[in-house]
Amino acid sequence: MTSRLLLAVVISSALALLIMGTAALAQEVPPAYAGLKNPFPWSDASVQAAGKVIYQQYCLGCHGVTGNGQSGSDFSVRDYPQRLENRPDLYFWITSEGKMGEGMPSFKSSLSEQQRWQALTYIWSLGNAPIAPPPPGPAEAGLLQLRSVKQVEAGQPLAVSVILLDKTAKPIVGVPVRFYSRENFVTTGLMAIGDATTDDQGVAGFEYIPRRAERTELVARYGTTEASATIIVTEADKPFYHVNVGIRLPALEPEVFIGPPSASEPTEGQAPTSALRLPGGLLSWLLLFVGALALIWGTYFKVMYHVLRIPAQPLTGGPNLRLVPLVGLAIVVALGILMVIMVITGPYSHFHVTP
Repeated sequence: MTSRLLLAVVISSALALLIMGTAALAQEVPPAYAGLKNPFPWSDASVQAAGKVIYQQYCLGCHGVTGNGQSGSDFSVRDYPQRLENRPDLYFWITSEGKMGEGMPSFKSSLSEQQRWQALTYIWSLGNAPIAPPPPGPAEAGLLQLRSVKQVEAGQPLAVSVILLDKTAKPIVGVPVRFYSRENFVTTGLMAIGDATTDDQGVAGFEYIPRRAERTELVARYGTTEASATIIVTEADKPFYHVNVGIRLPALEPEVFIGPPSASEPTEGQAPTSALRLPGGLLSWLLLFVGALALIWGTYFKVMYHVLRIPAQPLTGGPNLRLVPLVGLAIVVALGILMVIMVITGPYSHFHVTP
């Protein structure tokens, strides 16, 4: 009987773990995205071409030219197109809202809905791309030289070129050269960023848009022959992504806003100024929050009032010790008023809950 009971417990535990694992793997798509389908055919070449441009501008820096830059999201694997076809709403949701915990920003403010679907359609094609032939042996290459500017601003196109010669100093024509950047963000190592084919002079040109301000190394590779150059990427004047963070609550009336424009439109690199803002009008949920604060603080004041007004009889004739509690109560009241003012006039970046 004991062995049967033990066997039943083991089987039940295994089933529970299986169910929990399946639930963890299945991601629930929010109602706003649930059931969405790609409005374009996955195999539409024109849509894939438009998506490729978007991918190169926004995705290539992390995912690489072939989509294998992230081990957890390898677009080049053969079953990835089927995943997209089975759950397009899931991947559209991830593209739109991002995964901040994994370093992926939200793109719903940077890209339109159509552009996001175009990018996903191009990503679908990466898993169906033909397998490239192995690169030619190193014996064919005699010289590979990479040329580029030494400094560029983040977000600006960076022109890179190489010259490829054989051992007799003649140009090697019509062969692909792959370009890499040495990454130390999310992943570490060389990440493919593009390909170019040499012309009749043995020159191959490539344009790359760096996204992060850092000192980075660009590498060109033909077979086992490599050339590299160090590039300094400086800070850009404006951000590339608009990250939306907050809780959306219902607004019963038009918003009430009293304050300077800089409070509602903070400038990059500067703290926003204060203003009075009631996101839901005079019936704003923010007033409920302020009321709760006032109730808590009022209760604290009442307790302090009863505690501090307990008379302390001096042993000898001295100053009236009841003056100290009055000062303490005044400080409590002042701090409570200051806290309420800070809440209702707090800058957007300090109290960012959107209606």
